[in-house]
Amino acid sequence: MFILSSQQLSFSKDDYLNYVRYYSSHQTSEPLRRFDGNNGKLFLLAKGAEILAGELSKDDKITCHLRQIMNVTEVDSNSTYKFTILVEDESDERTFQAEVLAQLSYSSEGSAIVADILSIVLDDCKWPPPYNKAWLCLANQELSLTDMLNIGVHALELDPWWCFNKLRLSHAHKRAVGCSPLDRAFYLGIKEIGEWVKDPRNKGKVIRIYFEDGEEHTEGHDDLINGPIQEYVEPFVFTPSDLKETFNGNWPSMGELRKLDKTVIFAGDGNCTHGGKYIHEAYWEQFPVNMFTPYPHCGGRNLSVTRRYYSDSTNYGPFWNGPKKTGVILDFSEYAKCRVGYPAADQLNPVMLRSAIYTWAEGEPSTNLTQSTCIYIG
Repeated sequence: MFILSSQQLSFSKDDYLNYVRYYSSHQTSEPLRRFDGNNGKLFLLAKGAEILAGELSKDDKITCHLRQIMNVTEVDSNSTYKFTILVEDESDERTFQAEVLAQLSYSSEGSAIVADILSIVLDDCKWPPPYNKAWLCLANQELSLTDMLNIGVHALELDPWWCFNKLRLSHAHKRAVGCSPLDRAFYLGIKEIGEWVKDPRNKGKVIRIYFEDGEEHTEGHDDLINGPIQEYVEPFVFTPSDLKETFNGNWPSMGELRKLDKTVIFAGDGNCTHGGKYIHEAYWEQFPVNMFTPYPHCGGRNLSVTRRYYSDSTNYGPFWNGPKKTGVILDFSEYAKCRVGYPAADQLNPVMLRSAIYTWAEGEPSTNLTQSTCIYIG
């Protein structure tokens, strides 16, 4: 049988245990669930799929990363498998589907996986793939970072976690439970934001990035937080040093930020600032949406303090019910009335965003506005 290419990847005992723990949990996606109970095969397929995705890179630098195992079929008794995988290529910012036929095995020492690739068929489709009820989706958003920025969302939350030997953007909990080896690398998210900021069409647009973070999240990997910021967005970052030295600790207006061409603000959870070079301490109070009350009470607002109300629509079966525990934002109207500085919603869509614009009602003004009316447009 003709082999297109062959790869061998070493792994550690910790790698093996972490992958088996993740893929044998309730979060395991349907294609690998049927191998639950066979830890050796489960790890072989999960890690093997990552090797196959990397092999789709165009040159020596690995730019393709596995995002999802969509299907896997055992073709014969010689450890030949047919994978359908979703792959992200950071070199040209696309996501595509690939069918790969490969033989997977352990090395004779048992400390490496050998992957012999037999055939590759690409399907150049864009994310997201068609939804399938068999898949478990834990995402708060269906829109990409770029899509959200383009439709006017200029405050984003990113959750960095160190897991599976990489800093990733992940939905996880204590001890990185819930973090997946398929989760996107942190630096790719910062790179995407940086490319949006550098687009001349977005000049002067102020955005803020909030890291839901903590020492347990990133395990001291400050360099993996600060490095991508330095590489992709540093010239545009309004730093803690800028705040102290230029404005004596008083927050500037957006107009002042535009004059400086410092239009990106990073803030961390509490005092988790990774050295404080780029990241500010959180400058708001935050509450779950369930604690918000409509106008005029407005959750007991204090206009001298920025408030962040966050929602959570995720639902993990019997383990977590976000709408019940935290609440969800379905309409921004009351938050606009109450001048809430930071309403944080998930599952955004254009219809919901229309309610965030505090302006004339539909069909208004219905009368001709003149200098004698209560409101006059000059």
